[in-house]
Amino acid sequence: MKNLSLEHDKALSERCFGPSSGLALFMSALSNKKKLTGSLNTMQLHDYSNLYPWERTTADAENARYIFPDNDLITSLVAIYFETMNPILPILHRPTFVKNVADGLHLREENFAATLLFVLAVASRHSDDPRVLADPSSRLSAGWTFLEFIPIAKKVLLRPPCLNDIQQTVLSVMYTFGTSVPEFTWMVVGLGLRYAVEIGLHRKKPKGHKPTVDDELKKRSFWALVTLDRLLSLYEGRPIMMQEEDFDVELPVECDDEYWDIRSDGEVRFCQPGNKPSKISYFNAQIRLSGIMSTVVRNLYSIKKSRDKLGLLDLARNDGHRIISDIDSSMNAWMNSIPDHLRWDQDRDNKLFLYQSAVLYSTYHMLQIYTHRPFLRPGSSLSTPSLVISTMAARSSSRILQVHLTRLKIITPHLLMVAFMSGTVLAMNIWSGKQAGHPPHAEDLAGYEQCLATFIHASDTWMIAGRSLVLQENIQGHGFFRDY
Repeated sequence: MKNLSLEHDKALSERCFGPSSGLALFMSALSNKKKLTGSLNTMQLHDYSNLYPWERTTADAENARYIFPDNDLITSLVAIYFETMNPILPILHRPTFVKNVADGLHLREENFAATLLFVLAVASRHSDDPRVLADPSSRLSAGWTFLEFIPIAKKVLLRPPCLNDIQQTVLSVMYTFGTSVPEFTWMVVGLGLRYAVEIGLHRKKPKGHKPTVDDELKKRSFWALVTLDRLLSLYEGRPIMMQEEDFDVELPVECDDEYWDIRSDGEVRFCQPGNKPSKISYFNAQIRLSGIMSTVVRNLYSIKKSRDKLGLLDLARNDGHRIISDIDSSMNAWMNSIPDHLRWDQDRDNKLFLYQSAVLYSTYHMLQIYTHRPFLRPGSSLSTPSLVISTMAARSSSRILQVHLTRLKIITPHLLMVAFMSGTVLAMNIWSGKQAGHPPHAEDLAGYEQCLATFIHASDTWMIAGRSLVLQENIQGHGFFRDY
C-alpha cells in the first residue's frame, strides 16, 4: 500500500490513482472502518503486492552497458543541444545537466546515461562532426549510433517512471521525427503522457509545497508532452490524448536556468531579474497556443464533434461561422498577449529570441491554416474568406522560413510541419488561379519556392524533409510553377 497514492503531491516516486479508482473506494472503506472500530487491522497483502522472484530478476537485471563517445564530442553535442532544441522544449536544466555530465553521473546511473545518449542523438542532427554518423556516407544516420541499444520502455513496467524516463520520451520524439518512421512520435508522446499521469505530474501541487529542481523539470516535461501531443495529433490527423479537463498543473515558472537558487536541501527559489525577459516566456506562450490547437482538433476534426455532442453548433448547416469566430477571437487574444521580446521582428539582434519568435509565429500561422482548412470547399459561405486567410498565413510563414534559414539555420519539427502545410496551400492557390485563367501571384511563387528550399536544406539530415520535398514536387507538376 505504501507504493500507492491518492495524493499527487506524494507521488514523486509512487504510483498515483484518481478519485474514480478502486483504490479510492478501498481507502474510503478503511477510513469508515477506523471510525467504527478504531483500528486498521487489515489482511496481509505482502504476497500479492510485491514483485515475484521471476519479476524481480528482470527489475534488478544488470545495468545496460552503454558506449559513450570521446569527452570532447560529448561536450560539443551537449552545448549544441542547449543552443538548438532546449530553447523550444526546455525540459533540461542546463547547469545541473552539465555538472552531472562533468561529474561522470552517466557512468554510474543508467537512467541518466540513457538521457545523455538521447541528448547526443538529438544534437547530432545539428553537428558537422563525422563521429556522429552511424553510416559515414549519409548524414541521415546522424545520432543513430547513440540510440541503437536504448529500449523506449525499459523496466518501467516493473517500477514507477522517473524524471529521466519522461525526459527520454520527449527527446525520443525530437529525434524520431527525423527518421523514416516519424509517425512513431505520436505513440511515444502517448507513452510519455501515461508515464507522467502514473506519478501524478498532471496535478498541481498543494498550497505551501516547496518546489525542487525535479518538480519544475517534471512540470516542464509534462507540458512539453502536452504541446507535442496536440501538435502531432493535428499534423497526423489523430485524436489528442489529454484534454484541458484532465489536468490542473500550473504553467512552468518563467525563470531562466541560470537564476535558479538551489538550496542544500533541494528546494529551489526562482530569482529572475525584473528587467530581464525570460526564455521560458516562449514556452508558456506555446502552451497557451496549443490550448487553442486542442479546441481546433476537437471541434473541427474529431469524428464525433464536441460541438455536436454539446448541442453548440451544426457545422454542416451553419457553415461554422460561430465556431470560427470564437477560435479567431481566441487567437487574436493570444497574439495580443505575446511579450514584446517575442514579437516578430526579422531584424531582432537577440538570435535566441528571434529563434523562439520564428517558431512561435510560424506555428500560429499554421494553426490559422488548420482552422480554415475544413471550409476550403465548394458551396461553403466561408470558402472565399478561408482561402484568403489561409493564403496570407502561408505567405507569412514562408517569409518567416526565409529569415529563419538565412539567419539561424536551425531545423526543428515545428518548422518542417509549417513548411509542408504552407507549401501545400500556396500550391493550391497557384493551381486554382491557373484553372481560373489567372497568372500566379508573385508572393505565392516565392513563398512556395521558400518552402521547397526549407526541405532541400533539411533533406540531408531529416528523412521527413526529403519525403516532403518529393510530395511537393508531385503537387508542383514537374516544374510547372517555375515556368512562370
